[in-house]
Order: sequence, then structure tokens, then C-alpha cells
Amino acid sequence: MNSHGMTVEVTHKTGPNSSREELVQDLLTIVTVFSVRMYGKRLQEFWQKEKQLMNDMEGGDGRGIHHQNDQDRDP
Repeated sequence: MNSHGMTVEVTHKTGPNSSREELVQDLLTIVTVFSVRMYGKRLQEFWQKEKQLMNDMEGGDGRGIHHQNDQDRDP
């Protein structure tokens, strides 16, 4: 490639993969993608539940959480 006055040098050459190696790589890619999606969905559900709990604790019912021995407990 000398059309723009630059050359490209390949430092890591790999030979052609066998069909078995390509199949294994494709399957690993599929498993990885689905695992990441499932983990992301679980994490999103966790954050939504945590946000809802925090909202409930901060004033969802107006009372919050009180300890048994608090002097200013609601009757």
C-alpha cells in the first residue's frame, strides 16, 4: 500500500483457522453475548428494586423506619 505514501506492517500473523476452530470461536462468542445480556438485565432489575426500596424508605409512607426504642416513635 504505497498509494498515500504509507506502508502497513503486520506484526502478528495468524494462519487460517480450521472449520472446527471457527465453529468453537463462534459458539464462544454467542455464549458470551447472551451471558452479558442476561447479567445486564439482572443488574438493571436489581438497581430498579434498590431504587424503589430507597424511595419507600425516604418517604413512601411518610414514616420511614424507626427503631423499637426511639423516643419519637409514631404511636
